[in-house]
Amino acid sequence: MAYRILHVLPWIASGGVEQRRLRLIQHLDPDMFEQRVICKEMRGAVADRMAETGVQIDVVPGTWAPFDLDSIAAILELIATWKPDVIHGAVFEGVNMASLAGYLGQVPHVIVEETGATTWRSWKGDLLMAFSAMLAEKCVAISPHVFRYLQKRSCISDEKLQLITNGITLEPSPPPSEVAAYRQELGIPANALVVGSMSRIYDRFKRFSDLMRAFALLDPDDYDVPLYLLVAGKGPDLDMLKEMAHELGVSERVVFTGYIREPYRLYPVLDIFSLPSTSEAFGLVVVEAMGAGIPVVTSDAGAFPDIVDHGKTGLLTPTKNPPELAKALHRLLSNADERKTLGQAAQQMAKTAFSTERYLSDVEAFYLSILED
Repeated sequence: MAYRILHVLPWIASGGVEQRRLRLIQHLDPDMFEQRVICKEMRGAVADRMAETGVQIDVVPGTWAPFDLDSIAAILELIATWKPDVIHGAVFEGVNMASLAGYLGQVPHVIVEETGATTWRSWKGDLLMAFSAMLAEKCVAISPHVFRYLQKRSCISDEKLQLITNGITLEPSPPPSEVAAYRQELGIPANALVVGSMSRIYDRFKRFSDLMRAFALLDPDDYDVPLYLLVAGKGPDLDMLKEMAHELGVSERVVFTGYIREPYRLYPVLDIFSLPSTSEAFGLVVVEAMGAGIPVVTSDAGAFPDIVDHGKTGLLTPTKNPPELAKALHRLLSNADERKTLGQAAQQMAKTAFSTERYLSDVEAFYLSILED
């Protein structure tokens, strides 16, 4: 009889957390694990793909605030009828719901997973995370940075913490003819050098504005070919970025693509991938770019120093410092050999340390370690 795993997520949209749950649903042995999902909202491509797997998805509306009694009651009712062996909550609201409902519903194994580790979380948030971890059997950290964050900010013990570093699916690169056609479709000259970034367009976190300012500091005359910036994604600050590109006088060399359903098609279009975030729990798109063999330039914040080996698989720059970011970009834009060397090393790192296969193996071993203890 298969063990029953109940995943609790506040929403299923297009984020990295949902993508990892999709991988678990797609690839964990169904004879060993029966999986089910609870969320308060579902929308978008990842939600569609998850539904296509046939997994049971229960939508429980509500605020999912710590004491949303109606939502807790609905989850408790499902627990009573389905009787999961494990309840596994992720994202702050999902952690709260999983810990409270799992504890009250006497689920044998309660797991919470920290996916944020944001520097601007309040002391109340840190305390609530500590309370959720207290109710749980294990607290999963998705990167060494998150592990250290939970130790320091929520004072969670090493014995309760479990490090399971995120993984990505390494997609095969499209043929050169397809890459060339996609560049043409995007309006980018075939011989252009392209700096690109992709994420949700929340500038407070991702600092696309710093990348835009750094790009504006690069002198196009320093290069023998046209120089372009590509920004992929959507979010509340997209219009602000478009206006900034106009104000900085670079709008004719900046391409905004909107949401990209198949990112693996985009990475080979780029010569450099850059994301200068102020905080990252992992940085999924950076590792995806590395997996595609693209050299990366990121900030030195959050999980990036654990992922990017400065000078070997990419370059790290200070946060909120467009001039230093511009210097790092210029260094690689001016040196094709270094771009190739860093890209090859980054791809090897992604294959060995951050593959989906490694991630699935770690999660399976973790589940079995608590279920068969």
